Amino acid sequence: MQHRTAVTRVWASALIAGLICVLAIGAGSLGPVASAAPPALGSLVIGSGIDASYASIQVAVRNGFMERHGINATLKVFPSGQEALEAVLTGQSDFAGNGQYNVPLVAAQGGNIKIIAEYERSDKQFGAVAKSSITKPGDLIGKRVGTQFGTSPEYYYHLYAKHYGLDESKITLVNLQFAQMVPALAKGDIDAFFAFEPSLTRATDDVPGTRILARSGDDGVMPLRVYAGVSQKVYSNKALAVAFLKALIEAGDWANAHPDETATVISQAFQIKPADARRFVGYFDYSVRFDKASLAELDRVDQYLVDRKLVSTKPDLSKFVTTEFMKEADPSRL
Repeated sequence: MQHRTAVTRVWASALIAGLICVLAIGAGSLGPVASAAPPALGSLVIGSGIDASYASIQVAVRNGFMERHGINATLKVFPSGQEALEAVLTGQSDFAGNGQYNVPLVAAQGGNIKIIAEYERSDKQFGAVAKSSITKPGDLIGKRVGTQFGTSPEYYYHLYAKHYGLDESKITLVNLQFAQMVPALAKGDIDAFFAFEPSLTRATDDVPGTRILARSGDDGVMPLRVYAGVSQKVYSNKALAVAFLKALIEAGDWANAHPDETATVISQAFQIKPADARRFVGYFDYSVRFDKASLAELDRVDQYLVDRKLVSTKPDLSKFVTTEFMKEADPSRL
């Protein structure tokens, strides 16, 4: 009897194991229960500056939007967009986010980079900080004004001077790295500077007797548009470029819908005070587009380069700007 019982138990165990195997095979024939992982498209180094204009870039990587589209993305933080751009040009990064001035200039000079989208805009991110005795544009005459040459804040300075009829020959423009501007203002080496947040807030917080003189969107002088510049590794691979844009679109829309969470991301990433981070995020519209206004602004920069004799001929936009990938990612944003 004991032998028969043991045999029965063995037989029952085998039957159960067989049923499990059949059920597993059957379940497999019905397809995976969870959605399939996206095809792996490759690894990218994503350049980021240290301000709110890179919030959606941080979100795209940290919150998994890039991974969701098959991109293994690594963030690389630079002091500003200018350094991030130089990293793309030297093969150390695959993406740089820059204001409307930076990429056309380097592209005109032969830099290997392409603009594939405008991914955010702001009226308040750029501005000018000055000693409290400087209360209007004309007060800059005879003063020493700092900015970092070859950047969008310098471009803004020239537009500002032109808009308000300032004679630039009577203003001493000083070339400084952005990190040097607050100390230079504190020491009295300069009387004002043109830069971006958080430099503006740091100056008014840390240097007594200073004030915000202007924001770039005041009087329509220079509403900031920030463009996505990518390396040849990206723009030569259509599937990768389209996936990158889709991730950026989703991250930007998420950042717009979740400003508090987005502020937390950059507060932690860039060591910005939470209240300041939330205010800076509020300066931006992170939605991605590449419409006629986006292209018209780049054409405006092209003409500016010629007018100031920075290049001999107007750069050919078609050589460094493409809407091909946006047409695939989301044609409604063109």
